[in-house]
Amino acid sequence: MNNSSFTNRTNLNDDPRKEAQLFWWIFGVLVTNTFGAVANIVLLIAIVIHRPLRQLPSRALIIHCILIDIYASIIQVPTATIPVYLTMAYPLAKHFCLYQGIFGYFTYAASMYSASVLALHRLVATIFPQYFNRLMTTRATICLIVLPWFPIVIINIFPALEIGLVMRRNIYTGACSFAPTGKSDVAINLYTTFAYYVPTVIMGVSYFVVLVKTWITYQKKKSSRALQRRMEISWMLFVSFIWHCCTIYPFIIINAFFAKEFARSFTAQLFIRWLGNSYNAVNPVFFWASSKMFQDGVKKVLTCYQWRWAHGSVGPSLVSGSASRTDDMAMSAPSKRRTTFSERDVIAAADKKSRTAE
Repeated sequence: MNNSSFTNRTNLNDDPRKEAQLFWWIFGVLVTNTFGAVANIVLLIAIVIHRPLRQLPSRALIIHCILIDIYASIIQVPTATIPVYLTMAYPLAKHFCLYQGIFGYFTYAASMYSASVLALHRLVATIFPQYFNRLMTTRATICLIVLPWFPIVIINIFPALEIGLVMRRNIYTGACSFAPTGKSDVAINLYTTFAYYVPTVIMGVSYFVVLVKTWITYQKKKSSRALQRRMEISWMLFVSFIWHCCTIYPFIIINAFFAKEFARSFTAQLFIRWLGNSYNAVNPVFFWASSKMFQDGVKKVLTCYQWRWAHGSVGPSLVSGSASRTDDMAMSAPSKRRTTFSERDVIAAADKKSRTAE
């Protein structure tokens, strides 16, 4: 989200209280995104090593979205927010703002459109399952990953070329912000429409249809494991979509209906800016909170790390053989005790197994 939306134009150097607020704002943004980068990396590893997640039809598209979130947390958010804290007293490189749409702000549109393709992918799987196999091929998956980058490039290339829009540093906030090259706001309205509103409509309609259709089918076949997984993943992605709306649209709504009150509250402005810069970072929390599969996958990643920390380079899977064998056994016989990371527990499990065999 554009960090130029501080509507209170008071010079911060004249107000120590606002200087302190700005410091804690940038501190909160950077801490949140540091956490987000780590959390997204953990999610990425979980999808790679946890078998139920590896078997998801939308796995490649989810990985694509997570990679964009990691880039946003590590690169985009810091480069967009640190100039706000530095203020105009610290000059930036000559073309820093001009090309920030290419190396920075593109992540907003990239996140939106990649999530939209993921939503359409889930929609096809739910409404047209007879055709869904065509989207499971390697060629189709590559096309679905590349597809959203066409509108992303088109949307962000115009400001870089100074056609209709241009990004320049805002003298009041220190942030790089969009400004029309002429007197008309048509270009800004078009950018907002295609970068935010269109993907939001696609995701909202898709997930609503998917959830309703899956819920109706699930009521008839509650014993279907495939339906349970589809319902779980669809709900997880829908919760992520709701969080997306909560980070983007409060500013639009508040600025439209409570502009005067918003302009007088610097604290409210900072909070709304924190929301806009926290979508990619906090998103993994909703993945974990709304999906049992992701909870198990994250637990597997963290327990593997704990084992290596306590026992060196030997992973927990080596206790019972290969990693794939351990995972296969867990899938085929979930009632069996899973390998733990205490030697005493491993020995006790082995003794119990030998007594059962006897």
